[in-house]
Amino acid sequence: MPRRDTVSWNAVVSGYVNIGDLDSTWQFLNAMRISGYAFDNHTFGSILKGVARARRLELGQQLHSVMIKMRLTENVFSGSALLDMYAKCGRVDEALVVFRYMPECNYVSWNTLIAGYSRVGDLEMAFWLLRCQELEGVGIDDGTVSPLLTLLDGVEFYSLVMQLHCKIMKHGLEALSIVSNAIITAYSECCSLQDAQRVFDGAVTCRDLVTWNSMLAAYLLHKKEDLVFEIFIDMQSFGFEPDDYSYTGVISGCSVKEHKSRGESLHGLVIKRGLQVSVP
Repeated sequence: MPRRDTVSWNAVVSGYVNIGDLDSTWQFLNAMRISGYAFDNHTFGSILKGVARARRLELGQQLHSVMIKMRLTENVFSGSALLDMYAKCGRVDEALVVFRYMPECNYVSWNTLIAGYSRVGDLEMAFWLLRCQELEGVGIDDGTVSPLLTLLDGVEFYSLVMQLHCKIMKHGLEALSIVSNAIITAYSECCSLQDAQRVFDGAVTCRDLVTWNSMLAAYLLHKKEDLVFEIFIDMQSFGFEPDDYSYTGVISGCSVKEHKSRGESLHGLVIKRGLQVSVP
């Protein structure tokens, strides 16, 4: 190119990141610096996404050092990308330090930190952050509540699931399939098949294949084999083609003696469709 600028350099950096070649990205970044072009928030935001995806903590820490020198950690865009990198690399305490030094935190920053603590299983901190987010007047969305629901996987968390469900309804998030799916799974794992069923029945307008599979898994968990077969048929009548997960679930429901013949028939169908599912 006869005339290069920071935007064109950033485009190439983004290209290397998209194909997962972080080593070439780092080399290109050095070439950009040597050529006298200034880094900006988009330069680091793009690279940090790739670092987070690849869990390359050491490279992320090097980028952090450069960003500190350039005072770019205080920008909400690059700061959020840095926060996301530490959170996805499991270094949530370092993510929290970045968060605290950001002069402005938007809902993306809050969601990233909550998801990070949810990922490492820190229930107390994740819900404390949710309360702080609400007190700060920052809106919550599906990215806020979905990670929290994954933590609530036992009967002792039933009241917490109910509280979170109330917040979800208050903010009108139940109409999002990703949220409904997570609520179904959370209620099921808290031993409340009835509540899971109620959410599934109310999600008529936003059901996707994952919704059907989530309810199928709930029936399977609660040993309702007849309902497993029933929903497997229903999902197809509503135009949803079963995937590997669907077949694995329904065939698992055939492990009891009275359903063995159904399992053998389904396994024949699986083989015919070329899917990799085994009969228990």
